[in-house]
Amino acid sequence: MRVAPLMQKMSVDPEDYPNWNRDRLINEIHKAVKKLYIGDHLEELVNDIISYYVDRDEEQHFEFYIDRYTEFLSDLLFVVPSADGILARSAAGWDMYAYSLDHYNEAIWDKDVPKRLKGAPHGCEFQYTKAMHFCKHFHMNEEEQVVADVFRHSFIEFVRIGDPSNEHEVWLEVGAGKDLRYLQITPKPLMKLGFYNESTSFWHEMRKYDFDMVQTLPTVKSTKGTKQEL
Repeated sequence: MRVAPLMQKMSVDPEDYPNWNRDRLINEIHKAVKKLYIGDHLEELVNDIISYYVDRDEEQHFEFYIDRYTEFLSDLLFVVPSADGILARSAAGWDMYAYSLDHYNEAIWDKDVPKRLKGAPHGCEFQYTKAMHFCKHFHMNEEEQVVADVFRHSFIEFVRIGDPSNEHEVWLEVGAGKDLRYLQITPKPLMKLGFYNESTSFWHEMRKYDFDMVQTLPTVKSTKGTKQEL
C-alpha cells in the first residue's frame, strides 16, 4: 500500500509487529503528546490517554497494541477534528451530512497483515469516487459497486440540489445537538446515531489540562505578563 510521507513516518512495518507491547505503545503515545502539548500538566494528560488507549480492555498481544496505536492517531488526526468541524458548522447554520466508510476490500491489504489490523485506510474513498487507487487495485464486484454508487450518486445530487440522495439509503442531516447522525457506508448502507461520540468526548474532556490537543491551541488565557521588547 502506498503511503504519504507524513503517514509513512507513523506507520508500522509488518516485520516490526511482534515487537509491539504495552511499553512500546506507551512510549509512542508519550512521544506524540510531548511534541504537541504546551502546558504544565503533561504527565496527567499522558496518564489519562494511557488509561483510555492502553488500559481499557487491554489484551496482552501485539495486535491489540498496534490497533490501539492506530485508534489513537486516527482519533487525534482525523476523527475528532472531523467531528469538531461538523459541530461548528452545524451550530453556524450549515446543512451538514456526515458519513463513515466502514468497508474495505481484502485485496488492498498484504497477506501478512492480521485481520484485526485491516480496515478502511485514510483516502480509500478515492477508489469509489474518482477511480483513483492509493491502495492496491481490486475487482469492482456487485458489493463494491454499491459503495461506489452511494458515494457518486450522493455527491452528484448534493451538488445539483443540495441533498445527497442515492438509491440505497436516505442520507439525513446530522441533526441538532452533539449526538450526530451519519451514514455508515458499506454494501448495505445504514443511517446511524452517534458519530464517534466516545472518542470525541474523551478528547474534549482532555481540554481540562488547558490545551486542546486536536486544535493544538491553549484553552485558557496565559496568566503570564507580556514580555516587553524594544
